Amino acid sequence: MKLFCHVPDCCTILEIHHPLAYLVEAADDIAYMTADLEDAVKSGIVSVNELLNFFEDTYKSVGEKYKESSQHIEKTVEIIEKLKSLNQEEQDKTKVMSQWGTYLRKWLMYVVCWRFSRSYDDILQGKFEYDLFYDNNHSLTEKLLKKAMSQFVFDSRVIVEPEISAQIILNFLLDKFVPAVVRFDNYGEMTTQDKKVMTLISPNYINDYFKVKETEKITNEKELLYQRILIATDFISGMTDGYAKILYKKMSGLE
Repeated sequence: MKLFCHVPDCCTILEIHHPLAYLVEAADDIAYMTADLEDAVKSGIVSVNELLNFFEDTYKSVGEKYKESSQHIEKTVEIIEKLKSLNQEEQDKTKVMSQWGTYLRKWLMYVVCWRFSRSYDDILQGKFEYDLFYDNNHSLTEKLLKKAMSQFVFDSRVIVEPEISAQIILNFLLDKFVPAVVRFDNYGEMTTQDKKVMTLISPNYINDYFKVKETEKITNEKELLYQRILIATDFISGMTDGYAKILYKKMSGLE
């Protein structure tokens, strides 16, 4: 995980990969791979039958490309067969995807936890160079799902437009809040805008910064910078989509 400082001459790049970051990244992947495919079916971008045809036509070639074991291929076939079975039993395709998504997430979470525990020592020592889908029973399933996402979802106008909008809003908020917290606590001369921006941040995040600084007796400049940046990133990541959009409009003068 890399944190970039947007303030010139302040700092270069802080590279930190906490062990729990592996789990967070895996959780993000699982959420996007499953929820986005569910949404794609709900919004008519792709049908369940089209997904099934894609999976059945593609899993062997993907498995061969990445030299997946026969056990991994067998587990992926079980996932495909589950979707096929649900599709035959249930007429409502939204329910089909919802039930399949629940089943799928259970197994993906299981293998991620398995890989994390198996690789825990290497992760702690900074020697683990893969993600948590590496060489587990659903490593092929993960690759197949991502291939399906690329095929049906990523280039869809229904998906792309909100993603671009979200990226614009996120970049805007980061550009406003990060420079302010970087100069906060007497680590630079804060502008009038910086001071106003700081008033928008919940006091809880600012209090957490001072609490950590005091209890852990932090004096290292880079660590303190990291803790100040967390004020902004934690505040922004804690926003709902609706609140982030409203705040963006107000701060940019659109509302």
